Amino acid sequence: MAIDERRSRCLAELADVLVSVFPDGAVWTRIAESSRNFFFGWPLKNQPANLAQYSRSVSIYFSDEALNAYWKLATPEREAARRALRRVILQGMVGYDEGRAFKRYAVKEAWRIDTWPMWDEAIGA
Repeated sequence: MAIDERRSRCLAELADVLVSVFPDGAVWTRIAESSRNFFFGWPLKNQPANLAQYSRSVSIYFSDEALNAYWKLATPEREAARRALRRVILQGMVGYDEGRAFKRYAVKEAWRIDTWPMWDEAIGA
């Protein structure tokens, strides 16, 4: 089941804004059916060949209410919402380990950041 175009554009806009929070080379991905989250990952520089070459994924989740509230915001309010979201993500990254010590090709569990309730409250969702 594919998500609606509005939700897809909203998630893409938020992901594009958040890429600057992560190291150079970070890219975001989203499973087509996912209506509430996306993932970030990036290449790990200067890693020995036998260790992980790509970071442990960061999965960012949103409530339906927050995404709907964000979509309805005017442009100036969206900028304030994006700044608040960056703060939430930076707080959520405390304690994150990008997985440099993992053996190459080892499965790494994603680091999950749920933006509820902090971002929801910041944007009035």
